[in-house]
Amino acid sequence: MEIGLKTMEGAAGRTMTTVCVTGAGGFVASWLVERLLATGRYTVHGTVRDPGDAKNAHLPALGGAAERLRLFRADVLDYGSVAAAIAGCDGVFHVACPTASKSSLHMMFLLLQVELLAPAVTGTMNVLKACSEAKVKRVVMVSSLSAVMINPEWGDSKAMDESCWSDIDVCRTTENWYCLSKTLAEVEAFDYAKRTGLDLVTICPSLVIGPLLQPTLNASSAVIVDFLKGFTTFCPLKSYLFHAHLVDLIEPLCGFCCLSTGDRLVKMKLRNFVDVRDVADALLLVYEAPDTSGRYICNSHPRKVSDVIKLLNSWYPTYQYATKFVQVSDEPSFSSKKLQAVGWKFRPFEETLRDSVESFQDAGLKKTQQGRRPGSWYRNTVPMEGAAGTTMATVCVTGAGGFVASWLVERLLAGGRYTVHGTVRDPDDPKNAHLAAMDGAAERLRLFKADILDYGSVAAAVAGCDGVYHVASPAELLAPAVTGTINVLKACSEAKVKRVVVVSSVSAVMVNPQSKVLDEDCWSDVEVCRTTQNWYCLSKTLAEQEAFAYAKRTGLDVVTVCPSLVIGPLLQSTVNASSSVIVDFLTGDNEVKLKLRNFVDVRDVADALLLVYETPEASGRYICHAHARQVSDVIGMLKSWYPAYKCATKLVQVSDEPLFSCKKLEALGWRFRPLEETLRDSVESFRDAGGPHATCGDTPRHAQPICVLCVLGIYPGQRERAYAGEDRAAMDGGAVGETKTETETVCVTGAGGFIASWLVQRLLSRGGYVVRGTVRDPSDPKNAHLMALDGARGRLRLCKADLLDYAAVAGCDGVFHVASPVPAANPPNPDVEVLAPAVAGTRHVLAASHAAGVRRVVVVSSVGAVIVNPKIRDGAVVEEDSWSDEDYCRTTENWYCLSKTVAEREALAYGEKAGLDVVTVCPPWVLGPLLQPTLNTTSMRLVAYLKGENTEEKMRNMVDVRDVADALVLVQYEAAEASGRRRYICSAHTMKLSEMVALVNRLHPDLKLMGYPRKFVQAEDEKGVSSERLQALGWKFRTAEETLRDTVASYRAAGILD
Repeated sequence: MEIGLKTMEGAAGRTMTTVCVTGAGGFVASWLVERLLATGRYTVHGTVRDPGDAKNAHLPALGGAAERLRLFRADVLDYGSVAAAIAGCDGVFHVACPTASKSSLHMMFLLLQVELLAPAVTGTMNVLKACSEAKVKRVVMVSSLSAVMINPEWGDSKAMDESCWSDIDVCRTTENWYCLSKTLAEVEAFDYAKRTGLDLVTICPSLVIGPLLQPTLNASSAVIVDFLKGFTTFCPLKSYLFHAHLVDLIEPLCGFCCLSTGDRLVKMKLRNFVDVRDVADALLLVYEAPDTSGRYICNSHPRKVSDVIKLLNSWYPTYQYATKFVQVSDEPSFSSKKLQAVGWKFRPFEETLRDSVESFQDAGLKKTQQGRRPGSWYRNTVPMEGAAGTTMATVCVTGAGGFVASWLVERLLAGGRYTVHGTVRDPDDPKNAHLAAMDGAAERLRLFKADILDYGSVAAAVAGCDGVYHVASPAELLAPAVTGTINVLKACSEAKVKRVVVVSSVSAVMVNPQSKVLDEDCWSDVEVCRTTQNWYCLSKTLAEQEAFAYAKRTGLDVVTVCPSLVIGPLLQSTVNASSSVIVDFLTGDNEVKLKLRNFVDVRDVADALLLVYETPEASGRYICHAHARQVSDVIGMLKSWYPAYKCATKLVQVSDEPLFSCKKLEALGWRFRPLEETLRDSVESFRDAGGPHATCGDTPRHAQPICVLCVLGIYPGQRERAYAGEDRAAMDGGAVGETKTETETVCVTGAGGFIASWLVQRLLSRGGYVVRGTVRDPSDPKNAHLMALDGARGRLRLCKADLLDYAAVAGCDGVFHVASPVPAANPPNPDVEVLAPAVAGTRHVLAASHAAGVRRVVVVSSVGAVIVNPKIRDGAVVEEDSWSDEDYCRTTENWYCLSKTVAEREALAYGEKAGLDVVTVCPPWVLGPLLQPTLNTTSMRLVAYLKGENTEEKMRNMVDVRDVADALVLVQYEAAEASGRRRYICSAHTMKLSEMVALVNRLHPDLKLMGYPRKFVQAEDEKGVSSERLQALGWKFRTAEETLRDTVASYRAAGILD
């Protein structure tokens, strides 16, 4: 991340101040950034969700941006990313406001409060905490008149001022969630400032309009567009969502509830307006004026809607205006005297309105309304002048950090004729550092965070490009491979790309039984691939065929290159699948198949890709193959060059690969290097990658050459699928008749937690799963235990994700939703701090799973959603048809059980409505040995009992964490009948707490429990529960003795009971 300078020297020796603007790409924030840069006194840190997104391209184009604007990838719901942007700043302008996602709009009426309350309050608190940590001098926060106006006690006789606050209870009763979220966020902000001494000022603007800087239409500007276009505004959904700034998101859904196009109704009322530029000036003013404090209303013009439409009609008579109106209550009047007393001025309303429409016209009114095209201020990057006046073309390379793609990027930069957009999963990942180190990269390489299964991220990277090289290939097969290819091609069509070069494989050629030398006319037989379960070849064939079919339908110029097994020197820091074949030849660890194999040098493949892109007459497919060699001959060469290596001895004879012709590619002028050069350079690059370490296997390093495996960080006993998720079918070329065991890709949310860690361990140990685990920060040491698990290398990928961000689910077969926010004992605002996050997180995971076509979602709930019900009689054994009483939970302030109940009900209801297969598992008190380095909440309770800090006596249900993990895998994959019943209680034992402590004392007599034996205080027993339904699927559980013995042993090993 960027680290800002506290002060620096500006023009004429002026001292520069560094400030942060959150949500910098938004309507108000963009103008604020413009104002800050225009003064020449500020260096600006701007937070955006994706600095590479085209919708933020207007920011670097601002005057002074090149020298004094740094964009940070941040989300206000992710404290770490916010803190990184604020570090080193003197001041902060908190403008960002989280909004709901498009994918969740189908349930907006039911759960809009979840989308607004928690994000607004949590985001604000994250920013303020980061400001305190960075010792920021002043924070200016953008609130809203919505936090002022909902107050029936104020009366109509006087204008509302800063002393007026929206009534929280009235907002809740009337379900005005936007006003409630704004009010709660501002109240919480001032409360935090009072507790910590943070200097906080808030600005409460009315409806903000004015000219656009950003390329997308914001919600408040959409009001003016509605007036101009006559769009229907009398829509229940729009009316409900307008103040939530979500109108621009719900337009595609409004057909079911809006009136017909002939009935254009506009709400007639008094509305309050303010110019976006005047709001930006106000923000700068209250930041710079030392004596400002508290709240400031920022409102300039109350106007009747009918008068605004008349004014527009007089200026722009050709637009189709609304002709039918409905009278509604006026907005109240507001006073901005406090802000004006500081020196704030505002422009005439007519100027604001004219400039708004002119900016819409510049952008193309219809396109702007649809949020599809940036305005005329958006400056494209191509073409541009390169060295010596040569015209630069811009090309995109997908999967830029990979083996082939890295060499392609190197070739493109080396030629001096290209600016390159490279897509990678994470530009900040050290494994992509080699790209930034290439010659010419600083000036002509831009990395985009993108996943080819996410169309939006691909489109952003492809925008403005002349050509595209689609090299990236998802680790998963079939649907993801085809979907990824189509996403890239659609983005290319939208961007009017001149040519697309797709990297396919000879695997799309070779699975076709015939004796002749294979050329470009030959295609792998899809049915043979399916019958032999040759999924890699099938995926490559389908993806390439679909690419040509798309090109035929759309006229897109698509050329494909089909390389054989690609080997050669590494540029990237990780070993790729095809290079591992050479590693196998050198190390002797794995069985090697003796056969005729086809090889090509990675550098020659890169040259071929560049050649077919630059040759106008190139078309169709091109086989890219250089050498056919017997594996035994290759091993012989390696032995002769590197006699100290333990070359492969486990050999098995299999059928030869077919022969290929690359005459078509050679006819364009392609040449390839000798195989001997390729092999030598491959091994030398492995050796060059080595760093000093004490031993290599059991032999001291000085006694033998560097071991390729150790060079690459793959030590003995740690080699299971160590190739970063690449499929071993790709290594073997997907030969005909060779069967690969199909794996499932699953996502585990909250992977670093107690239950989830054991679940990840179970999945990896079974060998049939590739796991994506979501954690807040993959680099956090508290998640290091996950990558240390057996099988983690190559089959576990940690994704930085929050419950409100669900990109990790894309491409998964199954999902385990384990993550759960843990509430404080007495939360001040349980609706916001407990209920909203629990429900929102669950619903977002389910929405993502539904969109991704996930087969089944297993949600971890709790017996807390089962047993808290006063209607359950004493002595009853509770089963899955019982639910905790929500009103009783609220009355008794049992927020944890309430959140679990509400979230689980919502999960099952969502599954039923959406047709998604959802199963829930409800464990009680979960104990067992720790995998993670931190003590979780349920373990803390046992520690408190063992240390005598809690003497409460009652019957409690318990289960071993390992048995819970087994149950989750069981209901997800290994019990087909699990979907017949949606809910499973997962409990093993019911014991008195005193019995548990006594058992621990017996199992660990040397522990010397504090104050044992001790007196316990009787409390209400938990209701007994039955796990018969789960046991009927075959679930087994271990004894209480084993659970408690292993639990306490792990505590002792970690020093927790010292």
